[in-house]
Amino acid sequence: MQHVLTCLVALAAASFWLSTRVNKLVPTSYMDEYFHVRQAQRYCADGPIQAEWDDKITTLPGLYLISLIYESILGLFTDQKCSIETLRSINIVFICLTFVTMVSILSRSKSDVQPVYKALQLTLLPVMYFFTPLYYTDIGSALFLLISFSLARQEMFTLSAMVCVFY
Repeated sequence: MQHVLTCLVALAAASFWLSTRVNKLVPTSYMDEYFHVRQAQRYCADGPIQAEWDDKITTLPGLYLISLIYESILGLFTDQKCSIETLRSINIVFICLTFVTMVSILSRSKSDVQPVYKALQLTLLPVMYFFTPLYYTDIGSALFLLISFSLARQEMFTLSAMVCVFY
């Protein structure tokens, strides 16, 4: 358990540092992030029912709903309503939860490999970690897929399906 906590703190600190660097160097939306940030800001301004949906977005609204909840929690501590920095920071939470979920899944396997370090290695794969400082759906999608997989392994099939449909 101590190794999990140590790795989690290191992952969160490194991700926070990287995120602050990216926010400083790239203060505006990067590539497709433009569409996601704009949609999340619509959710923040108008709510999920009234917000106009951008037809260029091909993903389900899970990220924007979670962002709305995340923003309302962070709104207690900051006055920046759905800023790009706040929206991007949700992936720091997602990458940390992804790591914890991977540890949980790998701990149940019969491998000789230490699950904590294998989970950290998988979490830091460039194809996965690259999107951590940006507001994209990739980290959240991987997280919810892993949660769904974990639930399915525990034979909680209905809950597993609901997690997949949500995000």
